[in-house]
Amino acid sequence: MKRVILIFLIVFSQFHHLNAQKMSANDSLILNNYWNKVAINSTDSKGNFLYCGIDNYLEISLPDTILKSTQLFLGVNNGIIVKSENGFLTIPNNAGRSFVTTYFINDNNDTLIIGKKQFIVLIVPSPTLCVGKIFIKEKSVINRATFFTADSINLFFTDDLPESDKWFRIEHFTVGYYYGGMFISSDNDGAKLSPKTLNFIKKLPPGQELVIKVNSITKSQIITYLPLVRFNLL
Repeated sequence: MKRVILIFLIVFSQFHHLNAQKMSANDSLILNNYWNKVAINSTDSKGNFLYCGIDNYLEISLPDTILKSTQLFLGVNNGIIVKSENGFLTIPNNAGRSFVTTYFINDNNDTLIIGKKQFIVLIVPSPTLCVGKIFIKEKSVINRATFFTADSINLFFTDDLPESDKWFRIEHFTVGYYYGGMFISSDNDGAKLSPKTLNFIKKLPPGQELVIKVNSITKSQIITYLPLVRFNLL
């Protein structure tokens, strides 16, 4: 039994010695000096969050010029990450967490992990219609004066994503109401409230329930039909 243990210790010692030799003095210095020193931040989110299913651009800040001359790349455990013009781009698959790992490649093409950053991944909220600064939500009550002081209707996602107002463009919307089984409405091209639509709203009695239908289009020219929203007019 003692002989078996002795043989194991000798083999383990040699194995440990061989693996220890793989890390050069320079690699050890890199680990000691730069562990978690590479700053990684989301450039799109005010709260430094990531969002599912959309492009999340990451800004990389290096602590000094030494790392700038080395080979660094990033990996994720949630979705994909690719190099972009100004940094990296990641698209998470699932809400929860995403660990972004920083890898260093030494002169021997060995890969060394030098840091890991955790991001909270959120689901992109469904867009909400708004006119001026008022949200048009299901069963909400809107003062008709809001439509006359506002320039147009818009789509709102979240304050955390400043660029989200550019994701979609309202191509067309219809505002109307049901009366005797018929849908009486006014069509409006674009997001800007037309004189025809404003005149339609002006003539309606207080308490009238309205339905608004919105067709929007993405930057890649994909048309999206938003769910109908019913609200009451004051």
